[in-house]
Amino acid sequence: MSSKLENINLCIFCGSKKGSNPYFENETRVLGKILAYNKIKIIYGGGGKGLMGTIAETVIDNGGFVEGIMPNFFSPPPFKTKLFKLTLVKN
Repeated sequence: MSSKLENINLCIFCGSKKGSNPYFENETRVLGKILAYNKIKIIYGGGGKGLMGTIAETVIDNGGFVEGIMPNFFSPPPFKTKLFKLTLVKN
């Protein structure tokens, strides 16, 4: 059975740090699981740290697809999977 939400791309903007309140990291993981379950592809800033890294990692770990778009002068995130696509843009 396919989800009514399939074929949706969702652009997510979130922090490159996790902050001091663990609530935000926990809720980011919940959101990542929901997105992956519903086959919603996320497009985000490409980072591997903070809430950006948390959302990407959670979606990937739950079988969802992630596309990161980031300037070429940043270090690429550690995701090595066919569920992750990284597009580097010139500065």
